[in-house]
Amino acid sequence: MNIKNLTAGIIIGTSMLPLFAYATTSKTKTTSTPTYDATAVNASKKTVDTTKKTKKNFCTEITKETEPSNKKEITNVGDKTTLQIAKEGKLFGDQVTRDTVRYGGQDDATIKANEVFTKLEAKATTPAKKAALEQYKKTLETALATRKGIITTAKATFKQGTTTSIESRKKELTGEKEIVVKEMAAALAQAKTDCTSGAMATVVEKTYLARIKTAKAELEKIRNLPKTKEIQAQKDTFIKTVKKADADFKTTRGAARATLMLTLGK
Repeated sequence: MNIKNLTAGIIIGTSMLPLFAYATTSKTKTTSTPTYDATAVNASKKTVDTTKKTKKNFCTEITKETEPSNKKEITNVGDKTTLQIAKEGKLFGDQVTRDTVRYGGQDDATIKANEVFTKLEAKATTPAKKAALEQYKKTLETALATRKGIITTAKATFKQGTTTSIESRKKELTGEKEIVVKEMAAALAQAKTDCTSGAMATVVEKTYLARIKTAKAELEKIRNLPKTKEIQAQKDTFIKTVKKADADFKTTRGAARATLMLTLGK
């Protein structure tokens, strides 16, 4: 090989190297890939979730208040109790009024008796018959007066009994309401004291809520035990008394009429 030719080839090859390098570089696209930091993103999510779930500190909230935080609850207890007292009072009062009118009617019997007297007078044409009719009138008037007296007393007893029951119910509900209100206030005061003493807020809150729940449960128990059975028993006694008075009157009237008809039939 000619030395000159070899030398020339080396020189040419060396001079072309930059061109090959440029061509190779120009064909390759350089792309920049954004970096994804999973740890940072997860930490950010955790921070947000923690913020959403954060609960206010019970002790911090109740110690900074100038008025009881359960003031609304206390008001609701009072309002519901007052409403129930009024509702029950009207319900029982209306019932007593209806029952005394329904079972304690007296005027009808007197009116019918007077109508019977008028009809019978037409048949009393002899002194003996007139005397028998007068005796019948006296017997019937006495029986009516007895019946009226029994029913009047039964009405008064029924009304007085139910009135006493309703008033007792009012006192019962009002008294229990006052006990609950005091207990709720005491529970809040104790919670504040415990918080100031450094007790754990979660423990203080749990104890406070338990006391409130127990107090309200006692009131609900009283609310669900109205005087219905007591008033129903008084009503049953009233009706029984009226029915017996009616039955006794009818028995007396029947016997007196039978005696009268024997005389009038002659």
